[in-house]
Amino acid sequence: MHRTKCTAVITSVLAPHFREELREDIGESPYSLYLDESTDVSVNKLLCICVKYRSQKHGKFVSTYLGLVNLLSADACGISDATVTFLGEFGLDIKNMVGIATDGARTPQETRRLINFRATRDNEFLKSKMIARKQWEI
Repeated sequence: MHRTKCTAVITSVLAPHFREELREDIGESPYSLYLDESTDVSVNKLLCICVKYRSQKHGKFVSTYLGLVNLLSADACGISDATVTFLGEFGLDIKNMVGIATDGARTPQETRRLINFRATRDNEFLKSKMIARKQWEI
């Protein structure tokens, strides 16, 4: 099989199959995200999204790659917008997100706050965690 045909098979057949299988395995269970932004050699801003969840299929916690997103802007609003949009397109409900991990830089910290704010509006578990954390910070 030549490179172009192999690429077409992967992107048109295999990738959608495994993506749907992953989405079904996550289902409605709680999950956490790992986010890391980067810039490739052609100066494109990218966001790598990984997920950790309890697999219904394997009966254990699994961490895996979820997707790579092109960023329009690498500030906190751009990253949080891209993340929320990606989750919607992937079919994951933000209400089921129970955690988010980023590196220690300023923009990821702000991104985590924005995504937590969006998720917290309808997620009682995250509200309780945010309230408990604020009480300890005082």
